[in-house]
Amino acid sequence: ITLFHDTPGMVLIRCEDPDMIASQINKYGVGLFDSCKTVEQLHAEEASSYSSLTKVFIAIIGVALGMTIIGMTSNQLIGFEGRRKECAVMLSTSMSKKTLVSILFRESFLSAVISGTTGLVVGSILIYVVKTALTSSPTLYLPIEYKPLSMILMWIGMILIFSLTVLFPIRSLNKMKISEQIKCE
Repeated sequence: ITLFHDTPGMVLIRCEDPDMIASQINKYGVGLFDSCKTVEQLHAEEASSYSSLTKVFIAIIGVALGMTIIGMTSNQLIGFEGRRKECAVMLSTSMSKKTLVSILFRESFLSAVISGTTGLVVGSILIYVVKTALTSSPTLYLPIEYKPLSMILMWIGMILIFSLTVLFPIRSLNKMKISEQIKCE
């Protein structure tokens, strides 16, 4: 009463038979409270209200992935522009176009594997931390499902997409005139 002045916002009761206690409170406490819910009822209501929040998270993840792909593609193009003369010299002296394309692809693939694996490991740890924090909260309910198959498929997809961003520099390499690049040197 000293803290809440006889009007608490919520009271949590731990008991053996929550349905029976809730029905007793509803029966004998008419007018003293707004609602009486069991944990299951509370979780069901919050799950429906958090479905929109889940959609927002999915949209944010989608936008972040899109921006990452755009960034990777532009980095590949900018990086190739900086190395255009080096590639022309290598092609004219000691390397075939197939070997150079293979090197560019392996470089992109290695970068994608390292960044994707790091993201998967750190993300999995963070999911565990957030899930533990939410399950220990008596009032906040947001179910977090960790699906390893989905994570692995996402990891493979990201590696493929990031590896295929090398196609833009390869296209520029195929259009490049070696003599013009070497003449500048």
